[in-house]
Amino acid sequence: NFRLSSGWIAFGHTFAQHEESDQALTAYRTASRLSPFSHIPHIYIGIEYARQLALGLARRELCLAKEMCVMDSTSTHELAVLHYQQGEYHEACELFENAVQEFHSVNRKTEKVFDDSEVPGLLKHAILLVNLGHSYRRL
Repeated sequence: NFRLSSGWIAFGHTFAQHEESDQALTAYRTASRLSPFSHIPHIYIGIEYARQLALGLARRELCLAKEMCVMDSTSTHELAVLHYQQGEYHEACELFENAVQEFHSVNRKTEKVFDDSEVPGLLKHAILLVNLGHSYRRL
C-alpha cells in the first residue's frame, strides 16, 4: 500500500504544480486512505489547504501529521510557515527552532554527516535556517 500511496502523492504534486488544488487534495486524500498510518499525506493536504488560504483546515491537517510523527521536522516547519503567514512571528520562531532541533536530532540518531553529496539534506537545513531568520527579522 505504501508504494501506491507514494504514487498518489506524486500524482497530487503534479496537480499542485499546475495549481489544480481540488485534484491535488483528492490525490493526497487517496494516499492518506491507502496509508492510514503515514503522516506524509497529511502534510501535503495541509500545504494545499494553506495554498487555498483555508488556514484552519491547513492547521488541523498539519497538527494531525505532527501527532502521527512527533519528530518530523517537515510538519513542524509547515506549522511554523502557517504562523508566519498569519503574522504570529513569535510562535513561528519557536516552531522553526523546534524544526531545526528535530532535524538535527533525527540526523544524529541515524548518524548522518552531511557532505557536499547530501544536497537534499543540506538544502532542507538551509531552508529551515533562512525561514527562522526571516521570522526573527519580523519580531
